Order: sequence, then structure tokens, then C-alpha cells
Amino acid sequence: MRSSPKKWLLIGFIIFGLSYSIILFSEAAKTKSETPTSAVEPQSQSQPQSQAAVQTQPQFNSQAQVLPEPNSEDTQGTMIKTVASEHIFKNPGEMIWKSGPDAFPAGAQIVILEGDLHGVGSFTFRLKLPAGYKVPMYWSPSDTRLTVISGSVDLKVIPADGGAGSGGGKMNAGSFVLLPARMQTELTFTDETTVQMSGYGPWEVFYVYANEGPKKIDIGIKE
Repeated sequence: MRSSPKKWLLIGFIIFGLSYSIILFSEAAKTKSETPTSAVEPQSQSQPQSQAAVQTQPQFNSQAQVLPEPNSEDTQGTMIKTVASEHIFKNPGEMIWKSGPDAFPAGAQIVILEGDLHGVGSFTFRLKLPAGYKVPMYWSPSDTRLTVISGSVDLKVIPADGGAGSGGGKMNAGSFVLLPARMQTELTFTDETTVQMSGYGPWEVFYVYANEGPKKIDIGIKE
């Protein structure tokens, strides 16, 4: 039996369709192998945005907060006490009071809580003063912090430039004052008083005498 022309025509269309599909698939595969980066191009376009987002995050330098070794030396060979070398704990009954310091008028008592007033580094000490005791006008080349533990203090201060801002006031128990370097200071203790003073040494006192200018007095005393 002879095949119908329509049947052969249908078979021809099927063969042509399959051949064309194979050709298209081969071209697509070839194009993909020749341009491997085309698939990541959208990611590269979004990269500037991701970089901008990263730049908004805090940047931390692990070396920025590195401190020198405790009690290390600087470039001039001066000993720098960057951290405490020991733990210090003292109850009031364990504090040993001594007369002094010699730079203050007679009658004061002192106890060193930490540090060395002669050396480089932080220090803390307490003073016991009798009623009516007075420390004449003086200044120090470093900042000093004063806290009234008990009693009261009449404070008089004059800024380093001697200009506006002179003043002071009465300090009762619990009061605190920061005395900047070179601020002229006068302390009068109306009652029996205990104060605590701290700062960064070496700590020195310069008294102010009329017509004589400042006179250096070393306040240092070691426990």
C-alpha cells in the first residue's frame, strides 16, 4: 500500500522541528560556555550598594586600644605607671596616720592610701585637720581631686589666669571638687575635718607669698 503524501509531509515537519531544536540548544550551550561571567553580572551591579552598606558599619582597629606594658618606659626613659601593680584594700582601722605633710602647717595628719607622691603615677591620700586649721593660698602643677569625708571646708579658689571666675564656697561632708592645675587654692577647716585627695604625681605645692611670687614646696611623703 502506498503511503499518503500528507503522512510524509507530517513526518518531514517533525524531523525539521527536532533538528531545529537541537541546533538552538547547541547554540545556547556554546554561548553560555563562552561568557561564564554573564550569570554574575547582576551581582556585580549590586556590589556598590553592598560596599556602601559595609562602610556604614563601625570600623574597629584591634590595635587602637593597645596600652604599653605595666610600668613600661617611654622614649625618654621615664617610668610610666599605666595600671595598678597590686590590689589595695584598706578598712579605716588599718590606716596608719602620721604627722604631716611637712609642707602644711603643723597639726595635720596624713595617710597614704595608694601611690607615691614623689613618683610618676596616680596617688590617693587622706588628711585629718583640726578645727580652725588653714592651708594658705597655693597651687599645684597637676589636677587635684578633693572629697570631704567628714567635717567641712571653706574653699577659696582663683583661676590660673587670675581673672574672672574667682570664688569657692563651703564644702560639707560628701562634697567634691576638681582643682585644675595651677588654680590657686586656699582651704580653711572650720571643724575637725577629714578630706581625701587624689591626682597624678609627682605632686608638688607652690605657696603664694606677697611680693615673693610662688615658692616650691615638695609635699611628698611616703608611707
